[in-house]
Amino acid sequence: MSGVCPAALRGLTQTLTGPFFFLSLSPVSDTFFTRVTLLTEKTPALVALARQCRHKCVEGTVDEEEAELWVTDVFTPHLSLVYSSMPAEKVKAEVLHKVSKSVDDAGVVTGPSAAGAELGGWKGGRVALVQTWGELDQWKVIAERVL
Repeated sequence: MSGVCPAALRGLTQTLTGPFFFLSLSPVSDTFFTRVTLLTEKTPALVALARQCRHKCVEGTVDEEEAELWVTDVFTPHLSLVYSSMPAEKVKAEVLHKVSKSVDDAGVVTGPSAAGAELGGWKGGRVALVQTWGELDQWKVIAERVL
């Protein structure tokens, strides 16, 4: 699998030039690694990359049809702001307001006006495919690419 994943990323990341715009601060999620996120645009280039990674890089067999269903129904591009094992209700009560204030204080802009704002998204950086099973210190970068 390890040789296939970098190859899956190679051509597709060439189209990820950005900028990528922030849509909104997400509601608190029930999952550890998406507890609080900034949702980003679901661009055709991101969808193509996610579909290819799901098809080529997930352990076990994911055929093209399954990958297409996943990218349509499940894939939600985002920038994670909080990882937490605290219960979602506790995150809502104790953390969300602080994160929202920090995002606002930093000047991050979401929604329709994000396209014209200095901190309404980003361009450049890197994209990484990370195996997220187990504890955080056990996560493994399978493939990455500078944009």
